[in-house]
Amino acid sequence: MLVNPHHRMIDGLAVDPNVASLPQAPDLAVIVTPAAAVPSLIGELAEHGTCAVVIITAGFGELGQRGQTLQQAALDGAKPHLLRIVGPNCVGIMVPWLGLDATFSHLAAPAGDIAFLSQSGAMITAMLDWAAPRDIGFSHVVSLGDMADVDFGDMLDYLAADPHTRAILLYVEGNTHGRKFMSAARAASRIKPVLVLKAGPLERRCARCHLAYRRPCWSRCRLRRRVPPGRDAAGWNDGRAIRRSGDPGVDPQAGR
Repeated sequence: MLVNPHHRMIDGLAVDPNVASLPQAPDLAVIVTPAAAVPSLIGELAEHGTCAVVIITAGFGELGQRGQTLQQAALDGAKPHLLRIVGPNCVGIMVPWLGLDATFSHLAAPAGDIAFLSQSGAMITAMLDWAAPRDIGFSHVVSLGDMADVDFGDMLDYLAADPHTRAILLYVEGNTHGRKFMSAARAASRIKPVLVLKAGPLERRCARCHLAYRRPCWSRCRLRRRVPPGRDAAGWNDGRAIRRSGDPGVDPQAGR
């Protein structure tokens, strides 16, 4: 079901002018409208009976006070109806064994038993590019974006009990609820492997958080590629690197 106030047909599919015109409530809605329109759409969908929303649109908490106000308005519209929000500013979600692809990724994930969660949309597409020629499949691929609502803790709780998931891989940039995350990670790691790759500086402002990563019930890994003395990395003598996004190039020692 498509909703757009300006079109009646898109690619041969019928389009409803607004949420109220939908013949039934969608279980999952994907929003790609301008940010200013999102809070009202969330309220309409919640009242219509929708259970969950993926907000692909950017322009919320990451853009200062105005964006934070829009984000809070969206959460306020969802909360009375228990509607859950993935995003905003995300690529979307895939559940291959269900045939669900609610993303704008150029590749669809094949079905498998690994769940991959990431705040970075670039890491989602990079993982899919890497996995495709190696015939590696996924039970879930979830781009969490700004994590205004659904976060790593929620997903770990869900995936720990998911029979389609054998192992859970996380790419973490930051964490919104530390205690909730650690509790969920400890519980999930007693059932199946949980691997966390943390981007960004480790030694100073995040030091307190990262002490928790050393708990014995699950694994924290530090991955660094060192260049031998007198050699360069693909000719990058001056320290420049080309990458999909900023996070994979962050030096965990220097924080840059």
